[in-house]
Amino acid sequence: MKKNNNFFLIKTHLFKLIRLFLAFLLKKEYRFALSVRLTDRCQLSCVYCRKKHIKYDIDLDILIKFLKIFRKKGGFYVILTGGEPFLYPHIEKLVRFLKENKFYVAMNTNGQAIENPKYRNILKEMDEIVVSLDGPEKENDKNRGSGTYKKIIKTIKYLYKNNKKIVLSTVLTRNNLKSSTLEFFIKIKKRYGLIVDFGVVSPYIFGSVNKEMVLEETKQKSFIKKILEFKQKYSIKELSKQILDYQKKPYKIRCIAPKYTIYVDVDGCVYPCIYGIGKPNMILGNIKNKDEFCYKNIYCDVCYCQSLLALNLFSQKKNSIISFLRWIV
Repeated sequence: MKKNNNFFLIKTHLFKLIRLFLAFLLKKEYRFALSVRLTDRCQLSCVYCRKKHIKYDIDLDILIKFLKIFRKKGGFYVILTGGEPFLYPHIEKLVRFLKENKFYVAMNTNGQAIENPKYRNILKEMDEIVVSLDGPEKENDKNRGSGTYKKIIKTIKYLYKNNKKIVLSTVLTRNNLKSSTLEFFIKIKKRYGLIVDFGVVSPYIFGSVNKEMVLEETKQKSFIKKILEFKQKYSIKELSKQILDYQKKPYKIRCIAPKYTIYVDVDGCVYPCIYGIGKPNMILGNIKNKDEFCYKNIYCDVCYCQSLLALNLFSQKKNSIISFLRWIV
């Protein structure tokens, strides 16, 4: 019988989830989640990625010191990102620390090291794995490189066999903007019981490289409407209508994200989220020289979080909170 990792999350961290829900309702501060970009290393050269052939790594000792403080204050959800997190030189030691301290750990991965026993052991330790897959073999390999599809599918099969919670992260580009892409994901979702998370190429994430991969707003919205039609037809819970607003021009808002979650970049700088990277006014501090990061007023003009299911809880509206809880539970 397939293990329910969502039940594990609730059972292990029930008090913290209740505390989180109350914090949302009362608009109080409670940092429960932490995303860490461990490294810029990556063995791929995806057509939409701005990070190529860079080898920066976060300092392990400083990170662990910070994680101890984060845990002591009630934090429990850690997301490991990159680059490719598996290429972080200290990944085994870090994962051992996280599991010994009872963190709920999610990891983003490109699924390319599945033949490596060490990689498979790391995957077994994860509570949740976000695997990058951009569609059927032809479309995926156009985006991510020749031969990547077969390894990704092998990784998904391995995770499924080991009863892991799997989320597919799919970047929509001109290469995979087809109805056949949706049909493919419906089949793979049914086969492996996973979650599919669609996103688009944003200059705020992927930089100015390969701008031809960025979709025109009309094409993007047309395709997203098809996604929502599939949502209704196949009862897919993890897509919300807010995604239609993804490519709206950013408008300045008072960011309250750091009340609940923070993003630590590879250089130790702390931001409210990934969109703030490189913007001095968005820096909350640095884990190298500061243990605590006070919530401060940040007025952000690059925010898309109103339209992202996993982030739109920061609007602190009832529907957004319900959507987020459905995502993690």
